Amino acid sequence: MNPGSASLAETAEQPRTLTPGPRPFRVAGVGASVLGLDALAGFLHAFPSNTDFCLVVVLDAPVEWEAQACLDTLNALSALPVEMVAESQPLEAGRVLIVPTDKAGSVTTGTLHVRRVARTRKRRVAVDLMFRNLADVFGDQAIGVLLSGDGNDGADGLAHIRHAGGMTLAQAPFEAGCDEMPRHAIAAGAVDVVLPAADLPASMQRFASASPGILLPSALGRNE
Repeated sequence: MNPGSASLAETAEQPRTLTPGPRPFRVAGVGASVLGLDALAGFLHAFPSNTDFCLVVVLDAPVEWEAQACLDTLNALSALPVEMVAESQPLEAGRVLIVPTDKAGSVTTGTLHVRRVARTRKRRVAVDLMFRNLADVFGDQAIGVLLSGDGNDGADGLAHIRHAGGMTLAQAPFEAGCDEMPRHAIAAGAVDVVLPAADLPASMQRFASASPGILLPSALGRNE
């Protein structure tokens, strides 16, 4: 795909599927920042309450920030429950799981695993690590989204998802309050779709509909 285009590949290998559970779902990784909280809020607001997506959000935040105020804002604007992750959680349709800066998150087929990490002054790579993990686990069914934020975290990880044949999306820099994260990824040629944040979920759904791929049964995560 070319940056700026919402078109999807018409051909794909036979999708990998798992036995359907009570409510199958897909996992998408999102890189965001409290500096661009409006972008994240607009993105989440565009998902219906019955979405099949489970969204894992790696949120870049300063050492001292009002986590509860952030959650209150997002929950007020989203039809989906937004939760800050303190420990490993099962992945389920219609959940938004936020991994804050002092945690590292990784996904297996049914569980989000988190661990505490020390803050450093080195270049942030939490979003990159999450996107790489999704590419390794889901391959051509991986979906990565990069929203407003500073620095270049996420660009390398999106490139891995794209190389694996998954879908990569970024918020259009012109509307991003802090455009460095999406702009770096676009410049690196790592992004398939560039749109305003509120328009990205529709492209994700088109990709999911065209390539059913890995639909995870909710019960799968209970035993991992």
